[in-house]
Amino acid sequence: MTNWMKISGRTLAAGMLLALIPAGQVFAQDINIYRDEIKQYQNRMDVIKTGETTRYNSELSQISSWIDESLILIGKNEVDQVKALSLKIGVYVDFVEASMARDVAMGEAMEAESKLKALKAEYGKLEAQIQQLTAEKEVLQSQLSNANAK
Repeated sequence: MTNWMKISGRTLAAGMLLALIPAGQVFAQDINIYRDEIKQYQNRMDVIKTGETTRYNSELSQISSWIDESLILIGKNEVDQVKALSLKIGVYVDFVEASMARDVAMGEAMEAESKLKALKAEYGKLEAQIQQLTAEKEVLQSQLSNANAK
């Protein structure tokens, strides 16, 4: 009977180990997925930092600290906390990228508006010159007609 108990105990232990292996593999896959995701966020941050980021220093600082924290948590295999941080990082990175794109578009729009105002002012000056030259032409034509009539 004790031999049977040893065999059944070993079988039970082996079954439990086999049941845990797929969960461990899934856990390792999750960690690898989050590690890759964090690496992508780091790459996006590198791209962001090449632009004008002064307005977003606090957001970039927060994102960087979350990236550091998530890498530490990955090392500790704390998947749930890494998942939550990864979501935050993604939202903030998206926000900063979109905000910076908006800033660039606004800058371009303001520049275009300034150019338009300058062109309108130039157009006004040219219109005034045309009117002045037209008036001078009429005066000269009148003088020419009077000179020919004499």
